[in-house]
Amino acid sequence: MNHSSIVLYLDDLVIIDSSWKEQLRSLECVFKTCLDHGLILSSKKCQLESHELDFIGHRITASGIKPLKEHLEAIKNMKTTSDKTELKRYLRMVNFNVMFVRKGSEILAPLYKLTSAKVDYEWSDQEPTLTHYKPGSKLVLVTDSSGHAVGGTLYQEKEGVFSPLGFFSKSLQGPDL
Repeated sequence: MNHSSIVLYLDDLVIIDSSWKEQLRSLECVFKTCLDHGLILSSKKCQLESHELDFIGHRITASGIKPLKEHLEAIKNMKTTSDKTELKRYLRMVNFNVMFVRKGSEILAPLYKLTSAKVDYEWSDQEPTLTHYKPGSKLVLVTDSSGHAVGGTLYQEKEGVFSPLGFFSKSLQGPDL
């Protein structure tokens, strides 16, 4: 099919046209091609004159493309993963919708690092505990920056163990850049 308004993906087909006249021409092309090749369309899957539809895991409307609500709910309600296999499954699910999140890949980068065979996997419900400052102890400040943000962690060292005293991060905008 060489019709520009027809999108075919595996066994799903969508016709996108801006007028009813164009839609009829496209439908005629699809029906003729199906007849010529002995293909049968499922009446249960057919929608005519729809202004929105779910297609390959997304909601397509006249105003744009959105993630399916059930996909977002599944991500939101997923329990904390207990191993790398579950984390990889979670990342595949999230990655399917990452195009809807500004800088989504950057946000997910620390989780992708956990999937490496070289990294010990540890993900717990426990948040880091900030240590009370002990006067005279060695302090270490670790900072990082990018073109749009800065961050840092202040650690206190005692007998080779570094415990966080505090974390800092800030997005940079306008004159801060």
